[in-house]
Amino acid sequence: MQLKPYTRDTRITDFYPVPRSLLELNLPATAVLIYAILLDRGTLSRKNGYMDDFGNLYVVYTREELADKLSISTKMVGNHIRCLEKAGLIRIIRPSRKQANRYFLLLPDDCMTGTGTGTGTGSSVPSDGKFIGFRTGSNVHRSNRKEQQDISNLYQHEEGESL
Repeated sequence: MQLKPYTRDTRITDFYPVPRSLLELNLPATAVLIYAILLDRGTLSRKNGYMDDFGNLYVVYTREELADKLSISTKMVGNHIRCLEKAGLIRIIRPSRKQANRYFLLLPDDCMTGTGTGTGTGSSVPSDGKFIGFRTGSNVHRSNRKEQQDISNLYQHEEGESL
């Protein structure tokens, strides 16, 4: 990589977009970088027509690709992806076990310009934090697996009872 000074006439061409409002969300820097990488991949998805029935654009990226790009483990990528999902910035659709996840990106409204910048009729984040389903329009609740595990761990077995 050759370095050159940044001057008045310099045009920057190869960069990742990061909406400024993301910096106010107190997310880990790596999570913000992953979101920027997904936004960048969105330009390719737009060219290839990766959209659902409602016109919502999605990005296909494997955790392994993201881990290689950032030189971190796939487990760390998963942690940061969950962070982005919890913040309401992405919605994940898992097509099947062998296929890469589809990431639907939700954009802060202060980073869009012009008309028709909404994310489509099928995606909105109501004030209660529940997502409106992309295909059905029904509420899609986040996983409560941890709560279920906590409840199931409360069971005390009797002496001599097998598990």
